[in-house]
Amino acid sequence: MGIVEGVDGGLGLEGSGVITRLAPGVENLNIGDRVLVCDGGCLATTIVTTAKLCAKIPDKLSFEDAATMPCVYSTVIHSIVNIGGLESGQSVLIHSGCGGVGIAAIQICRMLGAEVNIQPSEITKANPSRFLRPLEAKRRFNTS
Repeated sequence: MGIVEGVDGGLGLEGSGVITRLAPGVENLNIGDRVLVCDGGCLATTIVTTAKLCAKIPDKLSFEDAATMPCVYSTVIHSIVNIGGLESGQSVLIHSGCGGVGIAAIQICRMLGAEVNIQPSEITKANPSRFLRPLEAKRRFNTS
């Protein structure tokens, strides 16, 4: 549409796979490494990208799960850590805590030692124990 500048590489912004070729000078990746990638054009069977946009994934993590992580975790890290400056001991209220960004936010906040409070989305209000118990929030808020 030409309204917003962005990556002009096709559909898909995140993916995962196995490295089959490397450019000269790449030091932290090897052929055969399992990686996730955050780049345009990931909705494809093969892509060519820079090593800076790839991260190794552990063997226990499926390719499907890895491909869902770059956008949600980078959103949380940038907004809550880089811009918000979250530190240990602070508290956070996470809206829609059971969605992808919400779950990533809960995990990052816990990792940093913050107190996590959740305001559930509409779907979780119907059966809060099923969705919210595993998240172990300090407090759950119902705003309806």
